[in-house]
Amino acid sequence: MPRSLYADQPTPHVDWSSGQVRLLDEAVPWWDETDVRRAGVSSFGISGTNAHVIVEEAPEVETSESEAPEVGAADSRSQLAECAVPILVSGRSESALRANAERLAAYLEEESGVSLADVGCTLATRRKTFEHRGSVVASSRGAAVAGLRALGQGARSAGVRVSAGSSAGAVGVLFTGQGSQRLGMGRELAAVDDVFRADLEEIASAFDRFLDRPLLSVLWAEPDTEAAEYLARTEYIQPALFTLEVALFHRLQRLGITPGVLVGHSIGELSAVYASGAVPLADAAKLVATRGRTMQQCRTDGIMLSLQASEEEIRAMVPEGAWLAAVNGPGQCVVSGDAQAVHQVAAEFEDRGRKTRRLSVSHAFHSGHMDTALPELERVAAECEFGEPNIPVISNRTGQPLTTEELTSSHYWARHAREAVRFHDGIATALAAGTDTFVECGPDNTASAMAAQCVPDEQPATFVPTLHSQTRQPGQSGKTDEPAAFATALGTLHTTGHQPDWHTFYTGTDAHPVLLPTYAFQHQHYWIDAAPTLNNGPSRGNEFADDALRNAVTAEKTDEVADLLALPAELRSNLTSLVPHMAAWYRRHEAEAALSEWLYDEHWEPAPPPTGSSSSSGDRWLLLAASDDPVVDATARALEAAGVDVERTAVATDPAPAVARIEAERWAGVLLAGAFTHEDSCAPSELAAELSRIVGLVEVLERTPSTTRFWCVTRGAVSTTDEEVVHHPLQSLVWGFGRVVGLERPDRLGALVDVPEDLAPEALAELPSVLTAHDDEDQIALRPDEATGACRMVRRLGRTRLSHGGEDVAFAGTVLITGGTGGLGAHTARWLAGRRRGRLHLVLLSRRGEQAPGAGELRQELEELGARVTIACCDVAERDELERLLSSLDEPVRAVFHAAGTTESVPLTELDAEVIERQMASKVTGAANLHALVGSDALEAFVLYGSIAGFWGSGEQGAYAAANAFLDGLARCRRGGGLPATVMHWGPWARGGMVSDEVAVQLRRRGVEPMAPEVALRGLEIALRDDRAALAVANVDWFRFAPSFAFAHPRPLLLGVEEARHALAEISSTEHHDGKSLLHTRLRDAAPEERAEVALNAVCEEVAAVLGMAGAEAVPVDRPFQELGLDSLMAVEVQKRLSALVDQKLSPSLLFDYPTARALSEFVLGLVHPKRDELAEAREALEVLQRIPAERLEQEGLMKQLVGLVFHTQDGAAANDEGSSDTAADAGDELFGRLDAQFSKLRDLG
Repeated sequence: MPRSLYADQPTPHVDWSSGQVRLLDEAVPWWDETDVRRAGVSSFGISGTNAHVIVEEAPEVETSESEAPEVGAADSRSQLAECAVPILVSGRSESALRANAERLAAYLEEESGVSLADVGCTLATRRKTFEHRGSVVASSRGAAVAGLRALGQGARSAGVRVSAGSSAGAVGVLFTGQGSQRLGMGRELAAVDDVFRADLEEIASAFDRFLDRPLLSVLWAEPDTEAAEYLARTEYIQPALFTLEVALFHRLQRLGITPGVLVGHSIGELSAVYASGAVPLADAAKLVATRGRTMQQCRTDGIMLSLQASEEEIRAMVPEGAWLAAVNGPGQCVVSGDAQAVHQVAAEFEDRGRKTRRLSVSHAFHSGHMDTALPELERVAAECEFGEPNIPVISNRTGQPLTTEELTSSHYWARHAREAVRFHDGIATALAAGTDTFVECGPDNTASAMAAQCVPDEQPATFVPTLHSQTRQPGQSGKTDEPAAFATALGTLHTTGHQPDWHTFYTGTDAHPVLLPTYAFQHQHYWIDAAPTLNNGPSRGNEFADDALRNAVTAEKTDEVADLLALPAELRSNLTSLVPHMAAWYRRHEAEAALSEWLYDEHWEPAPPPTGSSSSSGDRWLLLAASDDPVVDATARALEAAGVDVERTAVATDPAPAVARIEAERWAGVLLAGAFTHEDSCAPSELAAELSRIVGLVEVLERTPSTTRFWCVTRGAVSTTDEEVVHHPLQSLVWGFGRVVGLERPDRLGALVDVPEDLAPEALAELPSVLTAHDDEDQIALRPDEATGACRMVRRLGRTRLSHGGEDVAFAGTVLITGGTGGLGAHTARWLAGRRRGRLHLVLLSRRGEQAPGAGELRQELEELGARVTIACCDVAERDELERLLSSLDEPVRAVFHAAGTTESVPLTELDAEVIERQMASKVTGAANLHALVGSDALEAFVLYGSIAGFWGSGEQGAYAAANAFLDGLARCRRGGGLPATVMHWGPWARGGMVSDEVAVQLRRRGVEPMAPEVALRGLEIALRDDRAALAVANVDWFRFAPSFAFAHPRPLLLGVEEARHALAEISSTEHHDGKSLLHTRLRDAAPEERAEVALNAVCEEVAAVLGMAGAEAVPVDRPFQELGLDSLMAVEVQKRLSALVDQKLSPSLLFDYPTARALSEFVLGLVHPKRDELAEAREALEVLQRIPAERLEQEGLMKQLVGLVFHTQDGAAANDEGSSDTAADAGDELFGRLDAQFSKLRDLG
């Protein structure tokens, strides 16, 4: 059993002398031969989650003698994973990777009893893999420690591979060509891997009927023997390579490596075709054997030469008798043919200072010397049965994917031995298809070395040979090198982001999981320095300054309080009754101290007429009529009276015509009026349908390239004074939804404007100036004014005073709580039961009733507090159910607490009718039903539980915010009718509130902390005691919240909160943009090869700033933003920052379209510094040159340079003086003729 961490001093609050529980200060053996071992494991989340699991040891499996392995059976098992062990290490960052490697190295040095295979198996099969990965392949503990130390120190070492690739592209497999063969290839791997050996033997046996000797006897012959000499013969070389390559490929497939493309070199293409599943083994063996035999029988007087030259250079001068045999790279080709002709080519290029090398081959392959083999090859190929490949194969002859026509053509396979191998083109095709990792199946790394030359610098790729003839390390005598090479290949694939099947790799071994060191977390200081607080509330003073005394009092530990106060014995007895009162007083004092900073309400203040209004005359506005309510006509008349061109389109049922007009025409603004005017129906489906239509209109507008804004006009949806009545609470839905639009689409929301219920003309006359104002006010009410005729009122958030005194709030009789078994409902029930003033009957409603989780325990708890409890199954959104429930009660309802509701975080792009309907049902329809059905005669309180999402807006909460804004409107509507009502706009609650852990984390990051329920409920008591219409209770750090809330767009709403005003002023004073900060400048000053890194760093800087990370280097560039905790509001902030950086408006969906820092930086780089289309530029240059007379070009000194460009000379002299032109005109004609010829080739390509 492991020792208990961080518990050096056991708590004195537990009596450790009783019972059998004790803390372990050291690890102790855990073994019980008389019983099964069981243990409980608890995990405590920072948000309060407690997960507990009970584990039990597995039953012991008894093995009978008949099942026991025979002596020596281990010799036939796979030993690969035991003689070459990949030690896999990973981390979230490079520093974590290194720390994990160092930790493992130390472990291996200390724990000598653990086998290396056990360590490798545990790491590979039981550990999560992170972005930064390393692999150390070792056959001994010492080699493993040395490799891990090298990895930890960032040093290079044999068998060590490291990469930061967390998302891999496609895998391509290379099959080696002739020339790479060696005696004994595959033997060492087969000796330790029975699976590979079985494949190798099966494939080799398919050739035995075509060869004079068994293939394996040649392949694994001892050096300097007669059998060994056969491996120098083409008829054995090609079958041997085919056998080895295909066996390696099959082993990789069984280990979970799935390639996207296959590329072979010469004979390697036949290996690729068989590996793709396009031909049976018997036919493939027959064709390969025939190919080797017929090519062996060809003339032997030719030679092959590798030289440093391009294909164009060789084709321009290759003499008769010599042929281009292979294009292996951009400047690496092979010439084959008659010895004299090939030597002539060699001499020509050696004179130019180029490197040449004669290849050690027996024949001039891929030349005219192969012509005698073609008829027999074509005959045998015609007998073979070819089908569709399961994996694309790149053709050697074309460099493109092999077509069905080519694959089934016997002529293709005959000419395959004769034509040039276009290996360079094949690699280019694979790269273009997204391949970034190439695994070589062959005896060496020959194909990998050639392919690496074909990869452009800007498109890096990884090459992974499965075998290598030089992997044996010094001091490893007697050890195998092929197993180490193969294991290193698997480890390399793992580090590049591909995932071998490690369970299969360790099958057939004794390796089993063991306890290893835990992850080396990279600790970082995350405490946020408290901003200066403008505390106008009551001071906490110096009461209970001593933490020990405070803790003792609140825990009601009388003896501990007496000890801390050093009371004499005669006074101690008095503490028994005093301490509970002290504790209650202290908790109340703490709650009120916190609440002094947590209580908010709205107020409306008159604003001066908007300044800077542009003339509205002649502007075209699209008025979207959501109904035939009089507000639509009144709005149109007000705008037309000011000279505004208004075109009206109905959107009540079918928004399609409006959508078409928004997309096709340009508007000064789009104005919605008349939404949610059907007061007689609150059916969730109808509400959802109407709101989803509005969502769709906003999103259509967002997709248009114009900067047209969206405005909403409501009628009597808000109250600007305590006396003003909200006549249409359903229209408050528009206000809640609009606040979220302002956050998620800050560039699209114009403003929310409310006009009077009586549509006073003097108030509506102000509407045109509001629509054309150049200020930032976005929540406006137009009201008549005796002095000025009309007044523009603007909404402000402000703290509300904490009143003292008054009677404590308590209830008796029947109290109805909807959502009564949920988090907020249950806390409310406990609060009511704890302060009842007489007989209290709590009726808790929920859709699951007694079946709700924790319902039984809650009932017992409330009954112990003296309340009568009824838990009923009732969906308040169903009017009939609620009506039946109310009629079943034996007395009138005295108070209602509407706490039902659910919350979902859904961005506007994903907000559909189904999500909206769920929000409308419990919050809106449920509240409307309660309003209609609960009698008012005996009712003392009607409390609606809202949210700050509806009060000031919250990203990804469009439907939820709308529903909660309705509750505010309903409360003010009821009060206007003389009915009791209070709406509580709650911030997030701790311990069972409605926000999920994920949302709580996001809110904390932005400065909104969950509240203790007892403190929040103290706010409820204040609201009820003071008979308030509305009260918001939220724990907000405005110095953190305000800058992010107002980053994308100014938020005048916050100017009523002093700390928010100071925070925004501080941000405003430090914000400035100059040319130096623009990405254009940084990219212009960077070298071309550095621009991608500059763009990536710039993007990471902005993401880090929004997420609160330490810096750009802390951003994992390939991890999705959502995994980093970026929500839609943060996405808008990043989008705004990047828009400023590139000096142009970017799409709000930017971070969803490009979900990682790397993908986003590539987009930004292409936007700011687009890749040049050199062919297009060249065509334009040609057109310009053709319009300029040749004499003018010569006068300007350009003709000589252009001639030199075309004829590949430095000084403009013609390559052939004898054929040079005498006049400028002749030179021009010749020049443009050459240019036309060159550009015709370019046109064919592009």
